[in-house]
Order: sequence, then C-alpha cells, then structure tokens
Amino acid sequence: LSVPMELEVFLVGGGGAGGWNGPTGGGGGGGVLRTTLRLLPGTYDVVVSAGGVAAATAVASRDGGSSSFGGAVALGGGGGGNSGESGRPGGSGGGASGHLRYTYASGVGTEGQGYSGGNSKSTIDATHLDSKINWNTYYGGAGGGGAGEKGHDVKLVDQGEYQSILPGDGGD
Repeated sequence: LSVPMELEVFLVGGGGAGGWNGPTGGGGGGGVLRTTLRLLPGTYDVVVSAGGVAAATAVASRDGGSSSFGGAVALGGGGGGNSGESGRPGGSGGGASGHLRYTYASGVGTEGQGYSGGNSKSTIDATHLDSKINWNTYYGGAGGGGAGEKGHDVKLVDQGEYQSILPGDGGD
C-alpha cells in the first residue's frame, strides 16, 4: 500500500467441523465487519482460514481457523461435540453431543461474532432407562451456532412406550 486508505472490511473465520458418532453441528465461523479501517502505507498480511477437519475417530473435532486483516480477527467456529462431549467454543459455538443418558453443554459463541451452539439434555427416567430407549435414535446432536441465532437444542420425544432423540438444527 503506497498511500493511506480507508476501507470497509468484512471477515469470516472458517466453520467448525461436525462431531463424530452422534452427529453434531460445527459452529459457523465468526463474522467481523469493520466499517472504517484506516491503513497507513505499508505491507499487510491477509489470513483466510479453512474450516475444521472432521474427526474420523473419538478425537475432538477441529475448530475452524481464524481469519485476519489489518488488526481485525474473525474467530473460527467451534467444533461440534463428539459422542459424549460438549461443543467447543469459537466465533460461533459447536453443538453439544446428544445422548439419551447424559446432558452436554453447547460451545459458547463470541459476542459480536456469532452465537452459541445448541445444548442437549437428558430427561429420561433412569430407573426405566433400558426399557424406554428407542435404540435406533439413541444418539443425535445439537446444531452449531450461526451468525444470526444460536444452534437449536436436541429434543427428546416421548413416543408412548419409548423416547427418541431428535437432532437440533444449526443456527442461521
């Protein structure tokens, strides 16, 4: 850059990967809008990051990378929780693992960049657990947070004799 400039800059971080085995949504990359970014003559690095890599085994899902320019940073989205894990924090948070037996928390989003992922909550009666589970829907996950709203929570649905888990949608 050879002369001073004033720019409007919009940055987005890479989205977080979804969770493994009990699918959850990864959080969306954080968004940062700088309406007035004043730059002096000089050289500036621009970092455009990729989304997170999904886990193929029970290791933690990867967060998306952060993007940056001129001192502004958009955080990467948090990875979705793998089976039996909470979502990870990020620009927008990853969704929590859904499980009929346990409760897990969402990944927290960053204020001004995105929203938190969805939560899971077990409400099943532990004394009748094995007789009430619909084993075909034992796992499911919450949605990852988005730029405009939080991820939707896992829902437990009572189907008379059984309880089933319905995954939550991602936030917009």
